[in-house]
Amino acid sequence: MIKSLIILALLLAISEMTAKFSQMGREAEGFSRFYLSKAFESEEDLTIETTLNTSLPKDTIYVRTLDDIRSEGLFLENNKVKNIYHPNSNNKAVRSDQIKPDLSLFVVGESAAFGFPFDLPETFSFKAEFLLRSKIKDFSVYNAALPGIQTLKSLDLSRKILQNFMPKHLVLYAGNNLFISWLPPVDSKNSLRYHTLAFLSRSSFFSILFKEYLAYANQQNLIAIQKTNYLNLGASLDYAFDSVSYNWPAIKKKYLDQFEISLNENIAAAKKQKVNLILMTVPINYKVTPGLKVRQPLTFNPEEADEIRKVLFRVESLHGQHKYAETLADLESVIRKTPLTPIAYYLKAVALERLGKIHESRENYKHSREHTVGNLGSLISINRIIRQVAQQNEIALVDLEKIFDTYYDNKNVAYNEDLLIDDCHPSRQGHNLIADLLASLVAKSK
Repeated sequence: MIKSLIILALLLAISEMTAKFSQMGREAEGFSRFYLSKAFESEEDLTIETTLNTSLPKDTIYVRTLDDIRSEGLFLENNKVKNIYHPNSNNKAVRSDQIKPDLSLFVVGESAAFGFPFDLPETFSFKAEFLLRSKIKDFSVYNAALPGIQTLKSLDLSRKILQNFMPKHLVLYAGNNLFISWLPPVDSKNSLRYHTLAFLSRSSFFSILFKEYLAYANQQNLIAIQKTNYLNLGASLDYAFDSVSYNWPAIKKKYLDQFEISLNENIAAAKKQKVNLILMTVPINYKVTPGLKVRQPLTFNPEEADEIRKVLFRVESLHGQHKYAETLADLESVIRKTPLTPIAYYLKAVALERLGKIHESRENYKHSREHTVGNLGSLISINRIIRQVAQQNEIALVDLEKIFDTYYDNKNVAYNEDLLIDDCHPSRQGHNLIADLLASLVAKSK
């Protein structure tokens, strides 16, 4: 027994030393510490960090090129999971003295604006530049969007461009990542669990295992999406919290308020520098299951949790028997009791879609997406704020949510099958549509 323990200890020590001095280990260690620190942050700490961290001078910015930094990753294409080599970061530094302000347009935002996972020639920014150069000689479009950037930091980047580059036009296509850095807090009072994970996060070997586990979990998640076409209801329901201790409405309001403040700061900076600011709402795949990224609560009232869980499992069982009409009364009862949680709306939307009530179905999918806790949620509110500040300040608006919805209406479908590839990223056809809209708007304002 003792010899076995000694051998195990030696193997672990060798593994740890090997990992510690490997590039993979160093990268994974930072990765695991970030995720574990987020998991244990206090629900009382609602501080939102908005400062953009960059070592670049204020008059320099990174933009997309044909030689963007690439990485291997999983991706859904035509509802098939593929392991592809895709662009994930822009790598060309551009100084303000290298551009012609009167002949330039900057695109700022997150991965959807970046054009993930497509190569630059397939994105709306590249296509819009091609269309505009046929009308405006030497016109240039610079895509400064960053995949994975938190929305408020992308707005900080936008202000940097407005203040130091003063382009003729700037497109702000942001909002999908407002809650990307927020995770439900874990009970940090369990000191043994906390200190164990904190200790393990310092291990390069453990960090590699942790990172590989998350990659595997992500692969299984994508496979589940491919098999169910986003209808992974069982997982959303099985892993839902009965209730939660944190105040999600207060957290949501704080982020949305800061988003509105940051938008208005960008508008003020654009007007000061005489830049034509163009806002875009974010198009929405309403059918994304609410538990895709974050475990969802069944209710915010723990006294109702048992009853609601029983009702929703009964509804799920009836769905399995294709008895959709019989579930509507139960679902409406749950929604009246807990109107700020998403799962009942989603189940109702599924039932209505199966019953052929497409528009009613989409309204309930919208409610589900709006009330989804954490990342991927609150997009109706985000777009409402974008429209509101655009109207109040007489700023140009490309309302992609409504434009994409109109496209779906014309096809009589409840959600995208052509214009978005997943929860938020435009397809090639979506990029073509955005490019046409943007080029037309810019050409008219020259």
